[in-house]
Amino acid sequence: MAANPGEIISKDELIAAAWGDINVSDDSLTQCIADIRRTIGDDQRTIVQTVPRRGYRLVPTEDAHANPRAPVVAAPPEQPRRLLLPALTALGLVVAIGLSVFAFQRSGVGARPADETPSLVVLPFRNLSDDSRQEYFVDGMTEDLILDLSRLENLRLVSRNTAFAYRDRPLSDREIAERLAVRYVMQGSVRRQDDRLRLNVSIVDAVAGEHVWASQYDEDVDDVFAVQDRLKKQIVEELSVRLGQGEAEKLASQDVRNLEAYEYLLRGRRARYQGTERGLRLTYWTLEKAIELEPDYVDAIIALAETYAYDYSGISHPWHWERPPTLARVVSQRLAEKARALAPERAGPDIALARLALAESRFEDAIGHARIAVALEPNLAEAHVMLARTLAANGEHEQALAAAERAAALDPEGSPEQHAVRAMALFGLERLEDAKASIDLANQQADIALSWPYTFLGVSLYGHLGQSIAPFNRGTTSTFQNLAYHLTTPIFAQTADSARLREGLKLAGAPRYSGDPFVKGNTVKGEAIADLLFGKAMESFCYPLGYSSRLTFSQDGA
Repeated sequence: MAANPGEIISKDELIAAAWGDINVSDDSLTQCIADIRRTIGDDQRTIVQTVPRRGYRLVPTEDAHANPRAPVVAAPPEQPRRLLLPALTALGLVVAIGLSVFAFQRSGVGARPADETPSLVVLPFRNLSDDSRQEYFVDGMTEDLILDLSRLENLRLVSRNTAFAYRDRPLSDREIAERLAVRYVMQGSVRRQDDRLRLNVSIVDAVAGEHVWASQYDEDVDDVFAVQDRLKKQIVEELSVRLGQGEAEKLASQDVRNLEAYEYLLRGRRARYQGTERGLRLTYWTLEKAIELEPDYVDAIIALAETYAYDYSGISHPWHWERPPTLARVVSQRLAEKARALAPERAGPDIALARLALAESRFEDAIGHARIAVALEPNLAEAHVMLARTLAANGEHEQALAAAERAAALDPEGSPEQHAVRAMALFGLERLEDAKASIDLANQQADIALSWPYTFLGVSLYGHLGQSIAPFNRGTTSTFQNLAYHLTTPIFAQTADSARLREGLKLAGAPRYSGDPFVKGNTVKGEAIADLLFGKAMESFCYPLGYSSRLTFSQDGA
């Protein structure tokens, strides 16, 4: 490269020049390029550039115009490669530092402009294992890759929800790229057999219609973490992603190297996506096992903190909690604070804390945590969803809608909560038809009935629009038995929003809430208790402030 400044040198040429007949992989060349950059301080990759699909080249720095007549170093004479290699390496390093004398203009069919941020979708890897039960492992590898790459500032990555939505769609790479507005499409397959792991991956430039890169990894299953690290480094290298301050460290795939703990984490994530009571119980069990094996496992700690926060807020399952609410609240906060201490750059802890604050109607605190989450991981759609949720709850609907739109830009397919939160903002802006369209999307995506805040919102919207609330009866009759238009735990902080919500529920035919006597501070008469207990007055779900854990009654209702 030093002998041919500004020219693209292919990988094959470089490998042949450096190693001759010795059989080496692309990894060896990638590592050498990384060593050169580190030695000459080329952190921004402005001197040694990767040209996707073509190779590498030496280019000038910003000082090129300062001394346009600096001497050119001639190519060294032909000598046996192995004797000359150390000298060539040293010469290359020295010349590379001084190559600011040359100007260069990018060229080539389909070449990406130098200032364009690479855009990529990582499609779910295919499970080629004989055991279909390995699906959780394969999906988990894909999800980890997406999560880790999404933390890079100079790479635009399609989120997990949207990428997984394209799993079985019969579309070409170009069609997928056009729909998701990306340039690069990555596909792969995983075969886990006994103690071996084989991973095949490839990246296609859908704009140019060319393969950028493909590679195969055949390792022991215990080496899955090293494979993930190498894979991410190669993706960054091949797509010429500029790494910002400290981002090289962010590429480390795991803060743990315990395969059993990692598998428990993946099982827990998969169970949580099921949206069922059994799935929630399994989520708790698997994540707790992962932390038992690795007490400082940040990914597992964050996932468990978020699970407890979901449970405490009642958002995961509309009509009951899996764990006692008081316990869930304390454990979620403790786990979130521990994760903050271990990984202060992660958004997950503040997302969990924001959800806890919302459940207790501490709206300003919730907004504060959500803003921190967005600042920490601006490419994480879930952080923007939580910000939109907290802003909408507090009546800041214009800002909430903007945050929801940002989440949609990062995750076009979206999650049920993402669509429901957008509906909240539109409801607050009195754009009821638009809000109904968003809540319908949320209801269609939900595996089971929507969680109670969004069910109330949807039924209220249908009430205002004079439509049947049958779409929300997802086979769960309790959804209708428990509806009420007087809520003790508010969805909205502002009186006008709450009044609009209650009015819609009333128009939809929801019974009036009859659990007022259970609000903290009230004196409850024996007759009222008896009526509530034996069904004379219990027309709707009782959701008392303070989460009373137990009530004791005498036979006469006292």
